Amino acid sequence: MKTKLMYLFSMLCMLSLFTACSDDDKGGPIGTEFDGVYKGTLDVDLDGTKVGENLPQKVYVTKVGDNQIKMELKNFSFGAMALGNISVDKCNVEKQSDDVCKFDGEQKLPLPIVGDCDVVMNGTIAGEKLNMVINVKATQSGAAITVKVDFTGTKLATDQSSEAKITEFTFDSKEVVSQPEIDGTNITFMVTDTIKAEELAALVPTIKISDKATITPASGVAQDFSKPVTYTVTSEDGITTTTYTVSVAGKMQKYSLDEWVDKGTGKAAYKTPFPDDKLATSSAGASYLALFGYTDEFPVVPTEDAVKGMAAKLTTKNTSDISLAPAITSGSLYTGRFAVDPFNQLNSTKFGIMCDKKPLLFNGYYKYTPGELFLDGSKKANIIEHPELTDECSIKGVLYEVANENETLTGLNIGDSDKIVAVASLADGTAKAEYTPFSLEFKFEKGKTYDSTKLYKLALIFSSSSKGDAFQGAPGSTLYIDELEVVFE
Repeated sequence: MKTKLMYLFSMLCMLSLFTACSDDDKGGPIGTEFDGVYKGTLDVDLDGTKVGENLPQKVYVTKVGDNQIKMELKNFSFGAMALGNISVDKCNVEKQSDDVCKFDGEQKLPLPIVGDCDVVMNGTIAGEKLNMVINVKATQSGAAITVKVDFTGTKLATDQSSEAKITEFTFDSKEVVSQPEIDGTNITFMVTDTIKAEELAALVPTIKISDKATITPASGVAQDFSKPVTYTVTSEDGITTTTYTVSVAGKMQKYSLDEWVDKGTGKAAYKTPFPDDKLATSSAGASYLALFGYTDEFPVVPTEDAVKGMAAKLTTKNTSDISLAPAITSGSLYTGRFAVDPFNQLNSTKFGIMCDKKPLLFNGYYKYTPGELFLDGSKKANIIEHPELTDECSIKGVLYEVANENETLTGLNIGDSDKIVAVASLADGTAKAEYTPFSLEFKFEKGKTYDSTKLYKLALIFSSSSKGDAFQGAPGSTLYIDELEVVFE
């Protein structure tokens, strides 16, 4: 009997010891077994009304104390409301077993849109599964708002990126004259004004995206960019999707000034920029002067002093000692053609080429150094020095209406014709030591608008002396221009 009593007593002691160990294990400090990233879905209720269901989301769990964890739901949003990170920094944890715990906590958080909020969390982690309820209470415009979030997720082996971005979007096509610009979720690019419909409908983009994200449609696949194209990027973890719209911002007429064409022969040989059926220079006139003893460098020549590739160098020349020449010949480059008029030099410049689109902007680069002494050579027999004046360059674009393709404005009337519809003009023609970008808006004359049923010509005009058409300027004034373009609607 005594033996049996001792046995029962021993069993009770062992049971008591076992029970005590179990209690310690249950309430003891946690390790990092619950730390990790849990990916799942959540349902969102706003004041009792379901506003989101099965929304993909991740929750981050981090041990911050012996019996405390931080619970964080990152980049939380629903509908049009982006609330950012919702977290409780110190949730109390009650360990149920080696891989099971329950937790609860609360914290006041300042959140975008809704302001200060009371956030209450509670839930359980069992093995790889996390179940959690978050209640967010706030006041907006005097009204109480309650958001209830139910989350169910599974622990990931390693975190996965939630980034879903297009980081680079390019085309390898000569018809695309400005590489696409990414502005938020809008991507735009410019194409040449001569691009054909079938070329625009078969452009192939090369797209770079966030690491391990996916994109639809895929990079390297031809798309029809005659209309906006939509791309969807999905993050590695599938949580984030970003939709981009890619479209043509407009058409562009571009003159790089990298290629030059040989013209004339012998003493009259000179170079003119390509395309020579659209661009002309005052060197064409100076080439005739070479036959009468002109030996200086021509007013417009190619130069390697460029923003990119080659550029044009325009220089004002003193041609007072050459018969049939004006006293001052400015370096000029323009769209149009040169047709010599020995009796009226200004009539030799035929400004403008046909234009069937509304011009918006005239862009490019320039630098300028004025010559030392300003001369008034309007009367060749009586050249007047003006040391108090400083030469300036001129850059302008002129859109004018014509009755037919043969009609043209010249140096005689390009400045004041009533046919002029719009002008883009450089306001600052003073010295610029380094290449300086310009972007000039075409401003329409009072009462004038663009009418697609009418015929127009567009003249882009550069001069090393702004008063060169009056045979005034400083010999040696030098204008460099490069990478010219016109943006059309």
